[in-house]
Amino acid sequence: MPVFHLIPGDASMLFTRSLILLIWGFTPLCWAYVGLRALLTIPSVHDRFETLLGSLIPSDGRASVALSHLRPSSHPRISKLVLLWALVEVAFSFYHASLVRRIQSPGPRPLYGRKFLRGVFAKALQSGIAKGGKVDEANATASGRTTRSQSRVASQDGNAPNGREDLVDIPDIQMRQRYKRLRSASFVPDFVHRPLEAKDPRAQKFQESQSKWFFGAPFPHITRRDVEQWLSWSLFGVTLEELEEERASGKVTSASASPMPASVATFATNPFREEDKRGVMALETEWDPTTGDRLKFLTYCLELLEARQGRPFPERSPLWDAHHDERSSPRIKMMRLTIDPVRVSGRPLMCYLFTNAMTRAVIYKSMLVGGFEWCQQGRLPYLLRTPKGWQPSSSAAGGVASRPLVILHGLGIGLAQYANLLKFFEASPRFRSRPIMVLLQPNISQNIFSRDFLKPFGHHETTAAFRSVIQKQGWDRCGLTVLSHSYGSLVHSWLLKSLGDLIKRSCFVDPVCFQLWVPHVCGNFLYKRVETPIELLMRYFVGRELGTANTLCRHFDWSSNILWPEEIPNLTDANRTRFYLAELDSILSATETKAYLHESGVPEECVHFGRDKAHGEMLMHGGEEFKHIVDWLTDEAE
Repeated sequence: MPVFHLIPGDASMLFTRSLILLIWGFTPLCWAYVGLRALLTIPSVHDRFETLLGSLIPSDGRASVALSHLRPSSHPRISKLVLLWALVEVAFSFYHASLVRRIQSPGPRPLYGRKFLRGVFAKALQSGIAKGGKVDEANATASGRTTRSQSRVASQDGNAPNGREDLVDIPDIQMRQRYKRLRSASFVPDFVHRPLEAKDPRAQKFQESQSKWFFGAPFPHITRRDVEQWLSWSLFGVTLEELEEERASGKVTSASASPMPASVATFATNPFREEDKRGVMALETEWDPTTGDRLKFLTYCLELLEARQGRPFPERSPLWDAHHDERSSPRIKMMRLTIDPVRVSGRPLMCYLFTNAMTRAVIYKSMLVGGFEWCQQGRLPYLLRTPKGWQPSSSAAGGVASRPLVILHGLGIGLAQYANLLKFFEASPRFRSRPIMVLLQPNISQNIFSRDFLKPFGHHETTAAFRSVIQKQGWDRCGLTVLSHSYGSLVHSWLLKSLGDLIKRSCFVDPVCFQLWVPHVCGNFLYKRVETPIELLMRYFVGRELGTANTLCRHFDWSSNILWPEEIPNLTDANRTRFYLAELDSILSATETKAYLHESGVPEECVHFGRDKAHGEMLMHGGEEFKHIVDWLTDEAE
């Protein structure tokens, strides 16, 4: 924010911390006031207080009047109002604390099928293997169709001397055995065909990226069991001990052995089942311990990790003493987003009332002035404006200028932070001829008064509701343009996976849906030590707000949220797909995201890199980039 540039040196951090302490401290102050008033109801304490107050009041008239206000009897009406509000804040603090305790329990654990998990995991590992900014043709092996015979062909393409299998060049016997097991599988990524050396820059960069999940711990300190602990979370959302217990109970019958949670078990009879066209969800008995447990699959993924980084993880850490074994040894710290305790910073009711009042004011203004109406499909609320006389047939003929626009907002205080954007859409004649839909997400908008505040809308529920809205409005006959910002890009990714070519144009601003296997987003937003006033403000007011923390720490599923560039229709067409990245983004790594997009085949003209711009600045604060975005949304060229 520009205001901080006016404050020299570390004074800006001191100012920011003081501001946050002032807001956070309002609740303890209310507790102290209520406690004091309760003590004053005791006659003896009241008399002593009056005596003490009398001794403190000097003879000076002004000081006497000022200190006399400490007496509740001085201004009874004001005193009662202050007491009433303090009691409300105290009661709210109890309610807030109960909600914080509630979200500490594990969130839903979606269970994916082997094929889906295997594909997602190998695709993530395949990233960074490309040479010269272009993905090798051999990357097609990541589709899951490579067989053992193909591995023999790959070993004779010049990488191995005299046509021998290149495994003979790997000195580590254990690693050679693991490579053979990986090559015997039905799914063989390219880096298994062409093993990387530990000194290969691609392997070293991967090691650095993975160490970020362990807070940058040196590679020799990250043991095999540490990685197994991390994989058990990243693949299944459980602890390693739960998987080991599952294996130990393999003697039970298949009916009771299936670890599938109820939310997934009922998926087969759920109308959202139609969303599983890609075969994402696991069958009810797929992970039955009697037919093959999840721990075996975890070992397969661990060996893939070791192949990608060119060397195995050590069994022991140099930090251990001689008495430590792999099970009793101390574990190094790691990020396990949906297992780690949810850290929430307290805030007064007054804070929620203020932010909700601003958002409601923006919504009511949009309804009264902008012509929007409040609608709901299932649990999903949204704002919708449909121009008078608009028809899907005319939109299909009119092109971009009349095509429906869907807006997906990010984390924060809801639509209040997008007031300038909505105001522009309300006033701009260029957008009066097209329908506009704005999805409302109370769970990431600090809307604590919503019944869905702690019940985020999931992937399949959201896309099923969108499909109903699209069919009801007739948008399936003309297609959509989708504008997403930050967390909204995750919803954008769900829509692309579900609706496919129905989304004709996509605009991503500060997208967080790419490279989720590297902890840029969750690390910077939730774990990293804050270093700037902006980061401190975002951590307190957004990252550790109750609803946002619950959404990110108990309902975030990276396997579902991740978006592969090839899943975006018309990826290389700058008139149909556009990415806006902010150079100074403190949440995602704009530089690495840009490099990843280019590696995935996205041309330079599709990516706009905002120099000296912070997260959200291009979309919320106006300026040249904002004009660039809205111009692109109405660009007639296709």
